[in-house]
Amino acid sequence: MNTSENQIISVVFPLLLDEVYSYKVPSEWNEIELGCRVAVPLRNKTEVGFVIEISSGPGGYSGRLKQVISLIDSRSPFSNKMLKFLRWMSEYYLSPLGLVMKAALPAGMGVKKSKRVILIDRDAMKGKRFSEVMELIYKKLLRKESYSYAHLKNFIGSDGFDSAMEALLKAGAIKVEISYSGYEALSPDRSGKRDFQMEEILLTRAQAKVYSPIHGSLSGSKPKGFLLHGVTGSGKTEIYLRAARETLSNGGDVLILVPEIALTPQIAERFGQYFGDNVSVLHSAQTESARRKAWERIKRGESNVVVGTRSSIFAPLENLKLLIVDEEQEPSYKQTEPDPRYSARDAAVMRAKIEGATLLLGSATPSLESMYNAKKGRYKYIRLSERYGKAATPTLHLINSEAEKIKGGFSKAIISSLLKTKIAERLSSGEQIILLQNRRGYSPLIRCKECGHAEECPDCNVTFTYHAATNSMNCHYCGKRTAVPYKCPECGNRDLLFQGIGTQRVEKELSKLFPKVRVQRMDMDTTSSKNSHWKILNDFKKGKFDILLGTQMIAKGLDFENVTLVGIISADTGLYLPDFRASERTFQLISQVAGRAGRRKIPGEVVVQSFAPSNLPIQGIGEEEQEKFYKQIMKERKLQSYPPFGKLIVFESSSESRESAMNGAKLIHSVLKRISNGSKLLGPAPAVIEKLRKRYRWRVMILLSGTGNKRLQEMKLTLRSMMKEIRKKMQRDLRLSVDVDPVNML
Repeated sequence: MNTSENQIISVVFPLLLDEVYSYKVPSEWNEIELGCRVAVPLRNKTEVGFVIEISSGPGGYSGRLKQVISLIDSRSPFSNKMLKFLRWMSEYYLSPLGLVMKAALPAGMGVKKSKRVILIDRDAMKGKRFSEVMELIYKKLLRKESYSYAHLKNFIGSDGFDSAMEALLKAGAIKVEISYSGYEALSPDRSGKRDFQMEEILLTRAQAKVYSPIHGSLSGSKPKGFLLHGVTGSGKTEIYLRAARETLSNGGDVLILVPEIALTPQIAERFGQYFGDNVSVLHSAQTESARRKAWERIKRGESNVVVGTRSSIFAPLENLKLLIVDEEQEPSYKQTEPDPRYSARDAAVMRAKIEGATLLLGSATPSLESMYNAKKGRYKYIRLSERYGKAATPTLHLINSEAEKIKGGFSKAIISSLLKTKIAERLSSGEQIILLQNRRGYSPLIRCKECGHAEECPDCNVTFTYHAATNSMNCHYCGKRTAVPYKCPECGNRDLLFQGIGTQRVEKELSKLFPKVRVQRMDMDTTSSKNSHWKILNDFKKGKFDILLGTQMIAKGLDFENVTLVGIISADTGLYLPDFRASERTFQLISQVAGRAGRRKIPGEVVVQSFAPSNLPIQGIGEEEQEKFYKQIMKERKLQSYPPFGKLIVFESSSESRESAMNGAKLIHSVLKRISNGSKLLGPAPAVIEKLRKRYRWRVMILLSGTGNKRLQEMKLTLRSMMKEIRKKMQRDLRLSVDVDPVNML
């Protein structure tokens, strides 16, 4: 776009600011595009912002505006469709547009700022007194007139450097030029990208029936959204591959979202087998350099299949025609902090609409929201009810942990007699086992036997977890680590109890019961290094380990043909959390991990240990039990107008002072009360975990009954203006955060 002397740009910043600022464009600039980053003056500082509007204003008005300092990007990193998508995300999630735009760029594509020191007057210091440092700087500049600021400071040394530079600047001998660099235009290269052999993907009769309407959407002029509800092991990945193949054949691009980094290598490997180097991977465990290279490869059109986690929703595919969300029910698709607090699954629905792409949501245990949307006709519901290759549904064994405990069947109250027997049987047959304990560490509670005192993190309202591997107490929220006390800090008693079961404790017990068995633990503690997810899963696939023990990261999406037994150590973990989604999450987790057993010819078994085995979420691995569960939980949600029958928005006030956080929540409540208009206001009240990372958190929730888009949008427009009012009134130490459609109520 050509500029003129009166060109004005509107700029937003990646800060908690909803305001839009206007600036003059220098007359010598030839071209600027929407989405480009610029360096501009803001509140006596230089800040980097994004251009969201370009207009020509009257000369008198533009003369009063501050001028842009520097254009950072030679071309916009965003397509017009992506800009439209980012605007929607900002409006829907009540998040500043600048923060959304920043989130859409890879971390490795930050702004590079460089400073150069230039000699502008060789005679400016004649007859004047020099300090020793000034003389060193001046003499060096006389030899070469221009150096980078960093080089000069490194050569001269830090002592006295800044004051010497100030004196030289004041004398007019030098000047310091600041330059910025960012995204450079990438030459599109979409030629030959489909010159690879796309092997035919054969489908079973059941899969072909399910695929038929997807084919109709991909080949038609009106793309649709689908909810693919397929039992575990039914071959949903084959459906994804067939849809991707057809999309690529038609000249389109494909985006596949997965919920966990652990699943990325397995899915990427499957797609790579068919589409070769055309597949790019994006996830947060990559280095900044790797993420930027992958992003640029996608932007250039060298890769038109992207597999990635949540943030891959921003992948710069230019011709997106198929968007797949695997395991769509997973809460990890939701960004909880920092802003924008978006759901990649829900954002995928809008991106598919904007791009004109077919949307495919897949799950063995769909979320209630997706089931509800399918029932309302927003997605077409398609069902895969039989396992691939006619593999049998695993046999379920429910163990009443209380009864087992009374009769003494438990080994250290961890592994029941039946589970122990089943493990021995499968090991003797050379088969593999997956054990789930959705709690890491050794013991989640260290308690004094005498007075009952429990060791709690001083920065969070949660108890420390004992980690045997490091012999330390760790906080799983803030990461604080401290030594284990040898006596109770309250009463001095030396008899401390290590209560509860973590993965480390299960691992220890397995080594005692089966000393020659090779056990691999997979949790956050064992997967912190680069490529550790891939290595653990690959080693297990190759048979280097007999038992894979882990948290929820081993529960879904994994396909091991030699796994015939799944054991769930404590099925009740999470069931009684103060969260209206607790039973849904428990049901999904049990169903998903149970589905890892018996996916080939050998029938599988699942042993579930629970103190409440009659509870419906615990029993829900069969098709009939699933239907019962969905009906029951839908009925409960409808009575309370909870999602999917209503919209929930959480406003949180946080501060290092409890009183300040509470007063902030009262202020939020008083403002929201004026606009609630019959909507239910809950709070102000402390968060379930009131103190987190040294900050107290108080909340106000607004529950909008019904899901009408018009009413919701009207309410959000009002809320946006109210948030400006709240932020202005809040004290400096307070932070306001807003979470639309929250998935974690803790």
